[in-house]
Amino acid sequence: MQRAATYPARLTLAAMACADATLDSAKRAGAAHAKVLDLACGPAMISRIVLAAGAASVTTVDANPAMIEAAESLGPVAGLRLDCIDATQQLPYPDCSFDMVWIGDFWQPAMLPEVRRVLRPGGRFVLRWTTALDWIPAADPVFAERVTAAVETGMARWSAQGADGGDTWPSGTLPGLTLADSWADSVEFHAPLPEAVQEYVLRDFACFHGAFARATLGDDDWAKLCDFMDSASPEFALASEHARAAWTFEYRMHVPVA
Repeated sequence: MQRAATYPARLTLAAMACADATLDSAKRAGAAHAKVLDLACGPAMISRIVLAAGAASVTTVDANPAMIEAAESLGPVAGLRLDCIDATQQLPYPDCSFDMVWIGDFWQPAMLPEVRRVLRPGGRFVLRWTTALDWIPAADPVFAERVTAAVETGMARWSAQGADGGDTWPSGTLPGLTLADSWADSVEFHAPLPEAVQEYVLRDFACFHGAFARATLGDDDWAKLCDFMDSASPEFALASEHARAAWTFEYRMHVPVA
């Protein structure tokens, strides 16, 4: 219960820690002057960063009222609209009404039809994942290399399967969209992280990427990896000193042939 109650605050702090890298990616993806829809926005910190990148407006959507309340508590900002809506259901926006749809660290295949519907032809669909490829302390570089290789192998398998390959990794082929660009950037977290955000950034992100690694890691390596995901372990504290990487995938909506 306490973990759920602090979730909006932890998301806000995590977004603040990634602000510079997110701003750069929003600019690279073409947020300037764009009408943007941010799906599963959480407390809308990322939405504010996208506005800072020059977006004309950002409409934010989240199904959790606590997230919308957290976003409102940060105060109003010109161009930001907050809607408490389930992003996996039909959206109350007209066809072709956005230049960009942005989704961070969340995906359900059921979202794709509405993403395509509300994007204008040639519009951008941006997926951004904050990863934990380098969260293993450098004191064990050989183990770190094995885990990184396992995570990348798992990612490649899911990516090759596209939107039908699973619920959380749509970086392959998406019907009606073309993958136009992808890039990774470093997200520096300076130790010690605020206590409220450590668990989210380290354990939650680590678990996400640990799931990719599990298929190719041996049992001993998996047990060792789980130690790094235990917030009570000394390894967990050491991991907070290391950087993360953020992966961004930019898709383009197909333009109908006249």
